[in-house]
Amino acid sequence: MRYITQLTEKEKWQLKEGFRNGSTHRFRIRCQSILLSAEGYRINQLATMFSVDRDTVSRWLGQWEKEGLKGLRDQPRSGRPAKRLFPRIGLPNPSILREVCHRLTQSPDHCFGQIRHRE
Repeated sequence: MRYITQLTEKEKWQLKEGFRNGSTHRFRIRCQSILLSAEGYRINQLATMFSVDRDTVSRWLGQWEKEGLKGLRDQPRSGRPAKRLFPRIGLPNPSILREVCHRLTQSPDHCFGQIRHRE
């Protein structure tokens, strides 16, 4: 049975801060898992709690013991960064937005009456 045996007050504070304010969800659950392990939760319990494999939790514990808080952060990955599914677009032109809002308050026949279909 593997678990974190003892945390210093500084380590507890760092982990609690990481859990509250971590930049990624993965980092936050890793911090929480270390805190819970120190409270006596077993690897199988943590794996069930976080819906991950027990080997994953074991790796988190090992990374904590080896590198501390730094070991819980995601490491840079090789390869091309993921593409955005939707490109960023600017805000719509205010006159177009006003026209859309105006048309939405009209009856459907009036609103869509000016749309021409290609034949």
